[in-house]
Amino acid sequence: MDGKIIVMDHPLIQHKLSLLRDEATNVKNFRELVSEIAMLMVYDATRDLPLSDKKVKTPCGIADCKQLAGRKLAFVPILRAGL
Repeated sequence: MDGKIIVMDHPLIQHKLSLLRDEATNVKNFRELVSEIAMLMVYDATRDLPLSDKKVKTPCGIADCKQLAGRKLAFVPILRAGL
């Protein structure tokens, strides 16, 4: 790890964080929001993953597609309330 800090400032994440911080948010909604925020964070964090080309047989013929290159990944969010 290179010690780089990344600020997740996407509008959807900011919106869900404001709902999460609201004292009127009940436990059920809090947990749902934590899960949604974690999903958005992974989506944003994986933006630059390397891709490789792959040919896929479809009902209409062969399509040139992309797939993740390299090893399999696992993302484990560590947030205040857990998942």
